[in-house]
Amino acid sequence: MLIGDAFGFLDPLYSSGVLLALKSGELAADAVVEGFEKGDTSEAQLGRWGEDFNRGVDRMRRLVCEYYDGFHFGHFVRAYPHLRNTITDLLIGDLFTDRVDVVWEPMESQYPPGRAPIPAWNAGAPAETIQDKEPELVLPAGPTR
Repeated sequence: MLIGDAFGFLDPLYSSGVLLALKSGELAADAVVEGFEKGDTSEAQLGRWGEDFNRGVDRMRRLVCEYYDGFHFGHFVRAYPHLRNTITDLLIGDLFTDRVDVVWEPMESQYPPGRAPIPAWNAGAPAETIQDKEPELVLPAGPTR
C-alpha cells in the first residue's frame, strides 16, 4: 500500500502534506484491520479507501489552485457569509465529506469574466497542452557502457 507522499504529493507551501499523509495512513490502517477481520487482504480491500481519499485531496488541490490564481477568500466570505464556516472547514482540512462541495459554485461566480473553473484532477489535460509540454525529467547524456 502507498500512503503519504508516496501515494500523492500536494503543494508544500500550502502545508497540507502532513494532514493528507496522516489521513491516508488512517484510511489505509482501517482497510488493513477490516481486511484481517474479513479474511480479505486483496488489492480491492486494501485499496478501497483510495477513491474517497482522492476526492478529499482534489478538494485541497482546488483550494491551492484558487489561492495561487489570486482568489480572495475574504471577499468570498463577505459575499457569502452563510458559507463562512464551510470554507473555514475546508481550509483547516475537513476535506473528506461531500457537504463542503456547496462552496464551488459560489466561488466560481466570483471569477473574473472569461476565467474557466479549475478542472478536477482526473479531467485530463487539453491536447494542446500535452503536445507543447516539455518532459519533466531529462536525464543528462553520459557515457554508455
